[in-house]
Amino acid sequence: MSETNESFLACLTPAARVAIGKYFEAIRFPKGKCLMREGEPGDGCYLVDEGEVRLELHPPDADSESVLGYLTAGSVVGELALLDGKPRSASAYAHTDVAARWLSRARFDALCGEEPLLGVAILSMLGRQLAGKLRHQDDVLAEHLHAAEPDAETQRMVAAAVAAQKEFASWSEERVDALLADVSETVAAQAEQLAEANVADTGIGIVADKVAKIRFACREVYRTMAGRPASGLLPREPLRGVSEIASPAGVVLGIIPVTNPVSTIIFKTLISLKGRNALIISCLCEAMHVGEMTGELIRGVLVRHKAPLGIVQWIGGRLDRRKTLMFMRHPDVSLILATGGPSIVRVAYSSGKPALGVGAGNAPVLVCADADLAATARLVIRGKSFDNGVICGSENNLVVVEAARDGLIRELEANGAAILTADEGRQLGALIFDEKGGHLRRELVGKSAAHLAGLIS
Repeated sequence: MSETNESFLACLTPAARVAIGKYFEAIRFPKGKCLMREGEPGDGCYLVDEGEVRLELHPPDADSESVLGYLTAGSVVGELALLDGKPRSASAYAHTDVAARWLSRARFDALCGEEPLLGVAILSMLGRQLAGKLRHQDDVLAEHLHAAEPDAETQRMVAAAVAAQKEFASWSEERVDALLADVSETVAAQAEQLAEANVADTGIGIVADKVAKIRFACREVYRTMAGRPASGLLPREPLRGVSEIASPAGVVLGIIPVTNPVSTIIFKTLISLKGRNALIISCLCEAMHVGEMTGELIRGVLVRHKAPLGIVQWIGGRLDRRKTLMFMRHPDVSLILATGGPSIVRVAYSSGKPALGVGAGNAPVLVCADADLAATARLVIRGKSFDNGVICGSENNLVVVEAARDGLIRELEANGAAILTADEGRQLGALIFDEKGGHLRRELVGKSAAHLAGLIS
């Protein structure tokens, strides 16, 4: 979408290349490192020499698709800062290892004063870069507004899912249950490795708690379905006098959250296949690696049972908002199961397709005057600390009847909770909540209470 650094330098004389070099600072970023963060002061820009940079917005919730796009070698990142000096409008991360050159605002000003012709050359290059990006964004906006046709990969995956679902629909209950039992036990057996990869990839949660969630999603979800019919005419309930016929929806798109990717993948796989549906899995960028690990385990089971491989697929490679919308809007996608933050759930509900969404919980707990305060304190602490509170049902707010307030505080402290003073609460709130939107900062989601408390120490 832009000219390369080499072509820009090629238009300069050898002497000019030497002269301009002293204003740039060579720098390398390992994969995953943040180059610049949304909202921070704009104090310079990068010229990408090698690698790939991922641009993201920081929505109020962690589980929403935030990737705007990708920049490759030859692109400039953060150039608006040299032109308007305003805060960053997006964040940039090293999608691969990146080699770049940094041009600070101060050095750019010095260059323009000392080498005005070089300054004009850089401004001209930045103008071409911005023009290319604006044209690209116009194309993206037009595609969003007019529901552009899905790309070749999207068409291929959905077509494979449609074909696989037609074949899978004729499987007997016994054969389906045998497949699901194998999927359940295969993933459960790798729960520790998957949990470790999950925390390493996302920085969210606690490995031991994720192991428990993965095994629960595998075994308990399967147990509730095993032996129960989910296709054709279902057993009639005498008291109701109503006959029910189970029919597959078709191709299901499963949106997977970054907070609980593995347990959500296995849950959606089990319920989708039990109903004879095909499933296409869409993981957020941070969870894509562990999502692919889980997908490969499931694929191995499909091979063992001679099931059509298109019955469970996952979107790999570079995923962004545009790609997600392609799948949501595809005419052969019949149902969307969206687990994540309010933003992605809202997009699913606005897609024009039947959608089932599960967003952030923020569950309040009412503590009555006659409550067992000791037991309440233990349960609240256990619930909120489990996996660092990323479960939707975590006790995020306590509404306490006045008569029980002091007693509950004593029991919470006795069980290891830290009760902050009003001043400490204000200090912590100012550090962990975004001052504009009032939401928890994305980088602090799933961190321990000790980590958060350490911000004010």
